[in-house]
Amino acid sequence: MKDYTQIKNYYKIAGTSVGIGIACMTIGVLLSGNGFKGLTSGGAYTNRTVEYSSKNISALVINEKQAEVQLKIGDTEQIVVHLKENSLNSYTTEVKDGVLYINKQDSKESMLFNLNLDQEKLLVEIPAKQYDSVSISNRDASVNAEDLNVKSLTIDTSNSSITLSDIEAENDITLHNSNASLNLDTVSCGGSLRAITSNSSVNAENVKANDLTFKTSNASINCKTMQAETIDLTSSNAHIEAYEISIQKGLSVVTSNGHIEGSLTGKDDYSFTCNTSNGSCRIPNSRGAKQVTLKSSNASIDFDID
Repeated sequence: MKDYTQIKNYYKIAGTSVGIGIACMTIGVLLSGNGFKGLTSGGAYTNRTVEYSSKNISALVINEKQAEVQLKIGDTEQIVVHLKENSLNSYTTEVKDGVLYINKQDSKESMLFNLNLDQEKLLVEIPAKQYDSVSISNRDASVNAEDLNVKSLTIDTSNSSITLSDIEAENDITLHNSNASLNLDTVSCGGSLRAITSNSSVNAENVKANDLTFKTSNASINCKTMQAETIDLTSSNAHIEAYEISIQKGLSVVTSNGHIEGSLTGKDDYSFTCNTSNGSCRIPNSRGAKQVTLKSSNASIDFDID
């Protein structure tokens, strides 16, 4: 049988050398006074501002990568786009058929150290009016929108949060995320509102929609003061709390390994179906037309009517 002792020793020496090298590089970077910013390539950032008249723009499409997107109401009748760029992070903007496109460009250089550790922000200021549609896609960075009036809104990102405040949509709102939270405060939707993430929480207050769906996994759903014809709240391995809920047709709350608690508003016109294991069901004894389904496992369920 071969003796691998010497080979193992070589691996140990190599591993130790790599570790020492990384430690030395880290100490050198920190002592330089620039932190880890020195590891990013592309050179220093420069600021560029682009302005468009909003009169002929009815929709926005924003495609970002690795930088926070913030959409807010500005002080002028112009759409103002604030860009921070270097050789690895640049943008194109154009208006076509009434749509303003803002696109982060793919770098032709090596992306090995293009980590964007500064988390630069793409800020877009728009006049207060209704827009036909707003679509925002991002990757590894957050999206924040406030005081927005649209017919439809679509946001897709990953590994960082989506936050909406004071949003009014005539039709649908679709939010998709992964590994980060969804946060909604004072959001009104005339159609369907679907907010889906994973491994992080959904938090909502003062939300209205025709049909409302919150879905996550391995994290909680926490909501208060919501109104819709139908509401569907789904998670796993975490609790769901839903208070001051108003429905016209039905409510479904489903999780596993977590408790469910909350309250419904209005008269005693609900019918409850409650299922759990290794826990208790505490629900009102009512037999109304509005259907309420509550399901969990290994935890209690406690729901009431205010």
